[in-house]
Amino acid sequence: MRKFVLIAVAQLCLLITPAHACPESSNSPLAQAHLSVSDVAMNYLTIPKSSEGGPSSLVTTIGLLKNTADIPFSKITVEVKYFDAQKNMIDTTTQSLYTVIVPAQGTASFKIEDYTARPKSDYASQELRIMSAETPIRKNPESASESLVGVVLAWLPMVIFIGMLGYFLKKAAGKTSYSAKLVAHYEEQTTVMKSHNELLARIATALENKQK
Repeated sequence: MRKFVLIAVAQLCLLITPAHACPESSNSPLAQAHLSVSDVAMNYLTIPKSSEGGPSSLVTTIGLLKNTADIPFSKITVEVKYFDAQKNMIDTTTQSLYTVIVPAQGTASFKIEDYTARPKSDYASQELRIMSAETPIRKNPESASESLVGVVLAWLPMVIFIGMLGYFLKKAAGKTSYSAKLVAHYEEQTTVMKSHNELLARIATALENKQK
């Protein structure tokens, strides 16, 4: 029974645990203003076709991301447009660089790879554009105190529940068991019988004294 109660408490803790705010937020204008791309190169890789067919080539774009802001950027989304010799757009891809973090006032390399839809001769140039990125949320003291109050208020019912549960479990554990009750009842009966025997002994003594 106690094990069942503990499991129930653990499950309840998981249900009412307050969700913490995400430490990052999307900030496209800031990213576009402070992130730039340089040292860009394009590579075209031909892949032998398998028996099942499918794509036969990959186009890879590598480069360097530069950050001029005082905060880092992560989860950067980059759009790549591919053009032919006549500057006609022939292909495009948009990818998020989940593993790339550009430090404040720093740089980071990246790679974007995708299957091609055209032959190698059609891929003459490319253009890159920063679509969005995520930045750490800077909390002021007021928002931090409000967050702390929210956490306390969210946990308060659980603390009260655990306290009450502990009180009732302790109270239940303090009660005597069935065997202990039998022992106590037997001792009580023994005490009563002892009192009766003493009373009978006194009566017998009184009778003897009266006969003398």
